[in-house]
Amino acid sequence: MKARLVVFALAALLASACRHELRPLPVPVVEIDPARQSFPAGTAVSLANAAPPEWKAVLRSCCHSYEIERSQWTEEFLLALEKELGRRGVAVRDGAGRELRLSLDLVPLEDGGVPLLEVHVTVGGWSAVYPREGRFASLRRALAVAMEELLEDERLRIALATAPGA
Repeated sequence: MKARLVVFALAALLASACRHELRPLPVPVVEIDPARQSFPAGTAVSLANAAPPEWKAVLRSCCHSYEIERSQWTEEFLLALEKELGRRGVAVRDGAGRELRLSLDLVPLEDGGVPLLEVHVTVGGWSAVYPREGRFASLRRALAVAMEELLEDERLRIALATAPGA
């Protein structure tokens, strides 16, 4: 009888576990002067969401699970990137010949802290991950740093200038 009560209590506890969906955070506007992050005149690119449409647990606390839908978070980052590239004279349009593929991921930490942000970018045969290093106190800060590093990366400018369709 006691064993049945324990099994019933465990089943009730597991059934009461809460799943929370984390909505994409808006990416803060990059405060760096666009002139410092210029691209060659006439640069055009198409943006592609390379993240799978999957839910991923990024933080667990007690009986709570916090999850993101990766393609939604990636789409939010791509919308912000399109605006930032436009501010820098880059035309973003479908069929531009050059394609920038991007996927965003959050990597859970064992200590339960703010998950690590990884923004994977590919243009032709070139790829990079942003931010390059570090833990951040908030996901908003990590998103801002990733965007700043991406826009300031000379390797990205070279990849866009030399990618097929350039």
